[in-house]
Amino acid sequence: MITRVRTRGLLPGALRPLGAPLALGYRVAVAARNAWWDRATPRRVDRPVVSVGNLSAGGTGKTPVVAWLAEQLLRAGHQPAIAMRGYKSRRGSPSDEQLEHELRQPGIPVVAHPDRFAALRRFLPAHCEIDAVILDDGFQHRRLHRDLDLVLIDALRSPFEDHLLPAGYLREPVGNLRRADVIALTRVDLAAEDALADLRASIARAAGAPPAVEFAATWSRVDSTDAAEPRTVDWLRGRTFTAMCGVGRPEAFLAMAGRAGAYLADTIILPDHARYDAALLGRTARRAAERDGLLTTAKDWVKIEPLMKTLPFNVAVHRPRLEMVALRGGEALVGRILKLLSSGGVQPR
Repeated sequence: MITRVRTRGLLPGALRPLGAPLALGYRVAVAARNAWWDRATPRRVDRPVVSVGNLSAGGTGKTPVVAWLAEQLLRAGHQPAIAMRGYKSRRGSPSDEQLEHELRQPGIPVVAHPDRFAALRRFLPAHCEIDAVILDDGFQHRRLHRDLDLVLIDALRSPFEDHLLPAGYLREPVGNLRRADVIALTRVDLAAEDALADLRASIARAAGAPPAVEFAATWSRVDSTDAAEPRTVDWLRGRTFTAMCGVGRPEAFLAMAGRAGAYLADTIILPDHARYDAALLGRTARRAAERDGLLTTAKDWVKIEPLMKTLPFNVAVHRPRLEMVALRGGEALVGRILKLLSSGGVQPR
C-alpha cells in the first residue's frame, strides 16, 4: 500500500489546464533571464568554483554527487567548502539538505544563503584553508561565476519527456544543456538499457556531446537507532518495514529498498522538503511498531531526529546511506577539476 500525502504534480488537478500557458510564460521569462546573463559578467570569489546542478526540480542525486566530489578533493589534499541556497530553511535554522551535508561530512563547511556570492565573500577571508568551492544546485544560479558546470540528469526521468514548470518539472529547456561543461547521468543502474541508450542519444543531440560521466546509486550501510554501529545493507533482506520519505525521487528510494530485499508493508510518501510534526511522527510510529521499524532517508532523518528527542518514540529508525559510485568518467572528471584547481580556476571553454 502506498499512501500519498498529496498529488505529485506541481499544479493541483483543477489548475492543470493552466499548465501549458503558464509554462509558456515561464519559458519566455527564463529565456529573457538567460539572455541577460549571457551578456553580463558574473561575480567572482577568490577560489575556484565547481557547480553541481540540474535541469529539473528535485531528485537527481545532487547531494550524494556533491559528497562524492568533496571526498575526491579531500583525498587529493584539497579542502573544499560547499555553498548552497538552503532551500526551505526556517528562520535561524538550517535546511534539511544543509543538515544532511553536515551529518555526512562534518569536516566540510557548508555556507548556506540565497545570496551565495555575499555569503562566500563573508566566509572565505577567515578560512584561508579552503581552496575550492562546490556550488550545490548552481546551474541556474548564474550570478556567481563558476569555473566548471557539472549538470546531472536522472536516468529514471528523461528531461526530453518532461515539460517546463509548472506543467512539468523542468527549470529550463533541454537545449540549455549546451551551457554545461560536463553532463552526468545518475542512477543508471536502476534504468533499463534501451531507455539509457535513448537518453544518451538525446543528450548528444541536445548538448553536442553524450554524457561524460555515469553514476550508479548504492546503499553503503544502514544507520539504525537501535544499533551502536552501522549495519550492512544485507541486514535489510527479508525484514519488513514501514517506509517514509519526503524526497524528490521517492520511487528511486523504494526501488533501492526492493533491490536490498526489504519488504515494505506500507509506504508514506511526503512532498519534497516536507516538514515533520509530532502528529505525523506519532501516526507513523504506530504503523512502524508492527514491523521491524521505520525505513527512511538521511534527508528525512535530520528532521525526524529532533522530534524523537521530545516524543515517546520507541520504534527503531533505519536510514540507508546513499552513495553515488562513478561507473564511467569519474577519474577524468576529477582529473579535470584538479587541473582546474592547480591553475587557480582558469577553465578553458
